[in-house]
Amino acid sequence: MWILKNQNPFLEFWQTLPVPLICAGGNVLNDFFDLEIDKINKPNRSLPSGKIPPNLALSFAILLLLSGISIASQFSTQLFIISIFAASLISIYDWRLKRLPLVGNFVVSLVSGMTFLYAGAIVTNVREALVPAFLGFFFHLAREILKDIEDVKGDKKDGAKTFPIQYGILNSKILITLLILILITLTIVVFFTENYSYFYLVTVFFTVDLGLVFVLLSAWKNHSPENLNKLNKLLKIGMLFGLLSLALK
Repeated sequence: MWILKNQNPFLEFWQTLPVPLICAGGNVLNDFFDLEIDKINKPNRSLPSGKIPPNLALSFAILLLLSGISIASQFSTQLFIISIFAASLISIYDWRLKRLPLVGNFVVSLVSGMTFLYAGAIVTNVREALVPAFLGFFFHLAREILKDIEDVKGDKKDGAKTFPIQYGILNSKILITLLILILITLTIVVFFTENYSYFYLVTVFFTVDLGLVFVLLSAWKNHSPENLNKLNKLLKIGMLFGLLSLALK
């Protein structure tokens, strides 16, 4: 959290704690609503395998979400509004929106980008958080479409209307290509418009942009669920390098 670099570390911990709590709550809630899909796509996970009762997962998800909102409310109205907005969006996404083409993908990407806005709001410097929020939005949107291709089999059986199901794998690949090309272009554009350092440019190019190109080429060559699962894991690593690049700006 380079945006918070001038803050007290102990205070930073408590102020930023709502972010992982709400994200974790959203993930658990997603697993709860995706139980039937995961019985097909990911049968070995805790819920579909029966290791954890669904009602316990739902209760835990609600506890995580409410805890995040409650902690954020202790610091400022702005943080409270952002946290409750994010928690509400991610809950509606898990419940209904994720099964709608692009709408659900847009919402979860928006919530991911809001993480940076939350950090900026802590130090009343939302302006500095806009660039990473924007880049994070496109990164997650591309990853969400890729994940939908991976989950087509289970989503079809559950009656979901994701973009790959509604418009086909080919159009989904074209959309991912467009999003990734926009993202790569933006990573370079901000170097000039925001006066970022050469450390940022070198790091983002070799660790993020080239990784995105590899993911794109691999997805076009092989869109089997096994390969797409590996590519999604690779994108998660890419997120970490993206944060490192921004930290070096």
